[in-house]
Amino acid sequence: MKKSIELLGTCLLWALLLCALPRAGAYGGQVVMERDIEPLAGQAGRAFTLTTRVWTQDPLGPREPWPVLALEEGGGALDAALERAVKEAEKEGGPVCLVILTGGAQAPRGERALSMQRSVQRVRDLGGRSFVCGGEGWQALSSAPVAGHFFAPGKEEDCKEAARRRAAGAYEAEAVEVLDPRFTLPLEERERLEKEGARVRLSGESWAVAWPIELPRGQKDPWEAKWTVEAKEAFPGGNGVDLCGEGSGVFAEGRPIAGAKEAKVNVGVSLKLEDAGEKIFLGETVPVAFGDGTIEDRMLGGGPQWYGRGVTGTFSYQWEGVGTLSQLGRLKPPESCDYRLRVVFTPKGTGKGSAGPPAEQTAAEGVYRVRVMPGVLRIQVEGPGVHRGRSLAFRVEGPGVSRTVVARPEADPQGGGLTLAAVLEDLPYGKYTVTPGVAMDGKALKPQECLLGVCREDDTVDVSRRFCTARFTLP
Repeated sequence: MKKSIELLGTCLLWALLLCALPRAGAYGGQVVMERDIEPLAGQAGRAFTLTTRVWTQDPLGPREPWPVLALEEGGGALDAALERAVKEAEKEGGPVCLVILTGGAQAPRGERALSMQRSVQRVRDLGGRSFVCGGEGWQALSSAPVAGHFFAPGKEEDCKEAARRRAAGAYEAEAVEVLDPRFTLPLEERERLEKEGARVRLSGESWAVAWPIELPRGQKDPWEAKWTVEAKEAFPGGNGVDLCGEGSGVFAEGRPIAGAKEAKVNVGVSLKLEDAGEKIFLGETVPVAFGDGTIEDRMLGGGPQWYGRGVTGTFSYQWEGVGTLSQLGRLKPPESCDYRLRVVFTPKGTGKGSAGPPAEQTAAEGVYRVRVMPGVLRIQVEGPGVHRGRSLAFRVEGPGVSRTVVARPEADPQGGGLTLAAVLEDLPYGKYTVTPGVAMDGKALKPQECLLGVCREDDTVDVSRRFCTARFTLP
């Protein structure tokens, strides 16, 4: 059916076409989203190639020609034409397709512009779409997104074609894949997808990819995209791991029209231990706690990360020749020592029904090198009473130490003068009391306190404080 109404006026030309659209619930048949998943060769089960496919079950056949109302009017009659469009849409009882060809006219302003926008919005409220061909300012009358609904002057035929396709049942949709937070998109893959027109975003810890698509598509000619993902390095792996998370599916006009079935994969185990090392003062226990973690976490690169998705396996730890972590932390090694850690990760589940070969129990080893730094206490006596025939005994007492040493004459390496000196080595950290004996002339010197490795202010132990000199002056 076609009607023509000619309205007299100025040479300004407007044309509106109204076309019956499929209703929101009749998107040309049931939409299906499916995936094929294959492990990527040479990646030890840690990377996968996905083929996401979208097609339509029982797509609608060619539509009958739709009713078209062509209006040619000039001057300010666009207002009346839009009111006619609203009435026609309401009479159809469902969505319509509205095409506005401005003929190069300037966009309306003020109350007139708002009135026309209200008319167009009424058509949209009924589920319709508006397509506009015009210059700057006319975008306000087009549906969103602007791309695909608004066309520059001279693109009238493109505008009409977009409306015809929509009216015939073709519609724009978006295929969305949301990765489970345990997986990531390599940088080169993100760049490739964006170059090919996909929208890639990171929300929290999950990557999402959205492709613009046009439906309906038959099962023999589906829309499809091939892309590659990989497990995050901190995720140890496991069986039956969800690859894609909530939010995957096909969407049209902001509404889901197809969900996505679960996709499970077996992720190869990634277990690497980093060697570690620490320096301690003689007498200290082996350090096993660091901040919020342990030396085992540290050697595992910060510990396994589950990304809030549950544990996919169990870890067992064994310190060779020692036993458990707590047993290691009670040791006070008398000398430097290497401790070997063996870690075994055992995945849960069998992996049956998931893409890729099952993840298997895996072991790794690493070395924790503990370097023991002993303290050195030096006794130095200066003053006029020092001469080559002089010596002086001292009593040194400290943690596990009670010893008498004799300070004998030697040249002062700094001042060049003569001093009495004695050195005690291989001492554990702690507070030492150095008590001089009575000099041969009966003169007595006061005892002195010497700290090895200990900070006087907070009692912390630091290997940088492993040297101490007790100085005396002999009159």
